[in-house]
Amino acid sequence: MDSSSNIGSEQCSKEKVFKSKEELFSWVRVVGRKNDFVIVIKTSDYGGDHRTPRIYIVCERSGQLKRDDSNKKIVKITSTKKCECPFELRAHKLMTNDAWMLDVACGMHNHAPAKHFEGHSFAGRLYEEKTSLLVDISKSMVRPKEILVTLR
Repeated sequence: MDSSSNIGSEQCSKEKVFKSKEELFSWVRVVGRKNDFVIVIKTSDYGGDHRTPRIYIVCERSGQLKRDDSNKKIVKITSTKKCECPFELRAHKLMTNDAWMLDVACGMHNHAPAKHFEGHSFAGRLYEEKTSLLVDISKSMVRPKEILVTLR
């Protein structure tokens, strides 16, 4: 599919500065969900040897399937979500305080937005707020069925 969507450029023109790394990730997560895309960290370099800390953020569908070229007799039928999506954001830490700058390297997707987030490992996990809520509710001896309803 070549249904391109430009979520990176419409949300921030070219560069955006955040007060902390947590604020950066929160913003990326919210904008990704709002536009029905799952955004993940591709690689990160937390500095050292006088290098600036950097984080590369991509669509979960970026990259390509790794294939095994060996001549094995057993053939497994597999599928992948990967479609070489070019979407990429680059974040680097500024010298002042704990500020991070986000740069849109490519704000385009080469696939349609997700219709449902069921089955997406990154979209289904609990974040800090929900994890702390889960711990508090569990200590109060609430039934698991009611915990699930509360988290939804």
